[in-house]
Amino acid sequence: MYIVRVKYLSTFLLAVSAVFFTHGQGCSDAGFCTLNGFKPDAADSTSSTYKNSIASGISHGEADHGIAIWSYYIEYHRQLSTRAGLDVKIGGINQTDENISATGFSDLYINASYGFIKNTTVLGGIKIPLQNGNRQSDEGLSLPMDYQSSLGTIDLILGLKYEIKKFTFTTGFQQPVVQNNNGYLSELYPADSPFRNFQSTNKYIRSGDVLLRLTYALKITKRLTISPSALSIYHLKADRFSDITGSRQVITGSQGLTFNGVMYFDYALSKKSSINVTIGKPFITRKVRPDGLTREYIITFEYKFKF
Repeated sequence: MYIVRVKYLSTFLLAVSAVFFTHGQGCSDAGFCTLNGFKPDAADSTSSTYKNSIASGISHGEADHGIAIWSYYIEYHRQLSTRAGLDVKIGGINQTDENISATGFSDLYINASYGFIKNTTVLGGIKIPLQNGNRQSDEGLSLPMDYQSSLGTIDLILGLKYEIKKFTFTTGFQQPVVQNNNGYLSELYPADSPFRNFQSTNKYIRSGDVLLRLTYALKITKRLTISPSALSIYHLKADRFSDITGSRQVITGSQGLTFNGVMYFDYALSKKSSINVTIGKPFITRKVRPDGLTREYIITFEYKFKF
């Protein structure tokens, strides 16, 4: 037992060290990475006894321009049958730096899952914004996307999960079908304003993302599971915006790959409740991320209760 605890502690400290001492930025998660159906499932064999669960979590991360991020969410899962499930998630975010502190609700997610063949689950859902992505300054000017609590887009989400032994392979697709109302133009701010340093996103058109995730579950003890994961997100096309003259411009460098390393720590408190700690760190990033989704690292604490 002592050896197991030492191994667990060493793994945890290694993951934390990677977060705080490795340079890199990115994440680029528009939402689907953290949905219940897209995450690895460390539930024990008693989980089928309970048809409902509620999870609540809080996350902390560091974004571009010295912005500190605190986000929070609550998620409800209903097992409709042995094959079908439904998830509903709502979240909010606080973005703070020396210039501004902005807080607001972000998005509502509705996601369904269906196990159509053995070990394989198909996923489908929608993201509905709770803000229009155009929060404004006290002077009435649109703020950059880095200070918006929601992307402001309505997104279609599709996915597929395949599980074999201790491995879980997940792929997903998230595509905005209705764009936001952001009107940020950097040149509208005074020359000495810190808001001159962000990418303009007036009439912003955000492209879709494809997700690929491979996770391996390590059962450390009866209660503890540690799951290292490799997470890739590919932004399919360069984003666009309209400049101050109204001309449509391509945001060069906004297309491309973000590669993240993630560690999941799941601990069962009882048959009904568990806690999860997730630590994520990007190692390969897109050159430009106008959507404000940059995270140098992210740590999430979650509590789940089944009933």
